[in-house]
Amino acid sequence: MSAHPPVSAGDSLVEAVPDFIAFVRRDGVVLRHLGGRRVLPEGARSATGRGLGAIWPEPVGGQLRVALRRALADRGSAEVTFLLQGHRYDARF
Repeated sequence: MSAHPPVSAGDSLVEAVPDFIAFVRRDGVVLRHLGGRRVLPEGARSATGRGLGAIWPEPVGGQLRVALRRALADRGSAEVTFLLQGHRYDARF
């Protein structure tokens, strides 16, 4: 077996991934994320430490927080689909 170097979150291929994969606290604050270049606000390099309402407008951020809490409470999954500025987003928790 050969050892492969660990892939870091800073890897250019991972950063280019349009999907936003994140660990989010119950209150909606992003703890760590991968990808999401198309999701982040203009000029933002990271979502770490930002609330979902700071990434998306509050009605969307609120829907995402509710779905997140529902998934945690049910110990299952939740899905939210929304349109924003002509783009469709599918969120899965």
